[in-house]
Amino acid sequence: MTETAKLQLNNLIPLPFAQLYIKIPTGLKTLPSGAQLVGGLIYSFSGEIDKDGVYSTICRTRKAMKDRLFLSLSTLSRDIAKLIANGFISRLSRDEYIFNRNKLKTPDEFTRIEFKEIAAIMDGCTRVQGVRLRVFAFFNTRCNNDKKCSEPETEKLRKEHKIEASYSDIASAVGCSERQAIRAVKWLLKHDYIHRPEKDKGTSITDKSVYALDRAYWRRKKRKEQTPDEPEQTPEQQAETARQTWLNEVRDRAVSESDRNNKIAQRNKRYNEARKRIVELDVKIAYAELYDPEKAVKLEAERERWVSEETAALKKLGLTVELLDEEYLFNLYSNGGAPPESVKNVVVGEQNNK
Repeated sequence: MTETAKLQLNNLIPLPFAQLYIKIPTGLKTLPSGAQLVGGLIYSFSGEIDKDGVYSTICRTRKAMKDRLFLSLSTLSRDIAKLIANGFISRLSRDEYIFNRNKLKTPDEFTRIEFKEIAAIMDGCTRVQGVRLRVFAFFNTRCNNDKKCSEPETEKLRKEHKIEASYSDIASAVGCSERQAIRAVKWLLKHDYIHRPEKDKGTSITDKSVYALDRAYWRRKKRKEQTPDEPEQTPEQQAETARQTWLNEVRDRAVSESDRNNKIAQRNKRYNEARKRIVELDVKIAYAELYDPEKAVKLEAERERWVSEETAALKKLGLTVELLDEEYLFNLYSNGGAPPESVKNVVVGEQNNK
C-alpha cells in the first residue's frame, strides 16, 4: 500500500481506546472544562514510562478525540493549543501526543469518568457541559475510593460508598465557581447520577451534605429500568449484543467513507475517463476471450494501461482503488484497522529528551 493510502487510512480508521475511562488530573483544574477533558484523555493513554525508559504516546485523530469527548473540532483545537502552551502535552507528529507528567505538581491525584458516562451526560445537551462531567467525576472517584482512611467517620462513609462535601468543597476540587457547582449538583441529582436522601442534606458550610454513588444503588437502578419482557442478559449475551452493535457501526462507517471517496473520485475528469475505458474494455475482453483469444491479450494490455492511469489519478487525490470499496473498508475496520498502534515507542518529545 502506498504512503499516501496509509496516510488516508490513518485519518479514517476509528481506533479503539485501550480502556473505557479517562483520568482527569487535579493539576489541570485551573484550565477550562474542555481542556481538562482533553488533557485527561491524553494523560490516560500516554506519558507512562516502560522498563526501557521509553515513554508511551497516544496516536488519535482529532475527529476520534472530539467524538469521544463530545467537543466541537474548533473547541478541541483550542484546548489542545492551550494544553501545549501550558506545557502539559507535546505534539510529536500530526496525530501523536504525549502528556508531560512532570508538569503536574500532584501527578497521582485525579478524578475518573467513563466514556459511556460522558455520552449519557452529554445526551441531548446543545453545548459542552464540562462542569457537570467534572463534578460527576469528582463524586465517582471519591464514592468508589478503595484507599482506607485513618479518620473513623470518613472511613465509615468510604465503606458505604459515600462522601461528605459542601458546594464550596466541590467547587474547589474541580476548579469552578460555587454557583456552577450548585447547578451541576442539582442537575446530577435530578437525573439520578448521584444520590442524596433528604436526611443527608446539609444545612450550612459546616453541616455538609452526604452524597452516594454506591454500587448497590446503581444495580437497583439498572434492574428498575429493565422491562419484564426484557430479561437481564448474561455476560456472553451482552458481549455478543455489543459486538453486533459495533459491527453495525463499522458497516455504516465503511459505507459512508466509501460513498465519500467515490464522490471525490467522480469529480475528477482523469479518473472518470480511465474508469469509463476500463468498464468498456472489461466487456470487450469477456467477448474476445470466447471468439478471439489473440485480441483478448491485446485488450488486456490496453486495460492495464488504463488501470495505471486510474491508479495515478486516485493517487493525486490521496486515494486508492481499495478506499472506494465498502467491503474492503468494512473488513479493514472490523479487523482493527492499520497503524499507528495505540501505544508506540518514540525517541522524541519533551519526556524522551530528558
